[in-house]
Amino acid sequence: MAQSKLSFDNPLLRGSAAENELTEKKKVGRPRRDDLVRDNSAQEGLPAEYTRFSVICKADNVKDLKDYAYTKRITLKEAVDEVVERFFREYRSNPDNEELLDHTRGKK
Repeated sequence: MAQSKLSFDNPLLRGSAAENELTEKKKVGRPRRDDLVRDNSAQEGLPAEYTRFSVICKADNVKDLKDYAYTKRITLKEAVDEVVERFFREYRSNPDNEELLDHTRGKK
């Protein structure tokens, strides 16, 4: 049997360095950000001042909140923050309201 003169180790068949760079795999996904929390599952992938949690509430309130966000052209997250911040600003400014207790009291 005759041996083939064609070798796949032949440098002429490998292609140029520019072609090799084009065929290398490109990184997929978003670039890694160092300012995001990575050790707490509730905050994973979020900046330190944010956390995630789920609540159950009346469907009418959710609709109103979504309508408010749409009307203001803001995200639902921004709408929730705005509504909650407004509530606590008014709550704390009323002298008749009692001071809020720390829910973590007694925890180490």
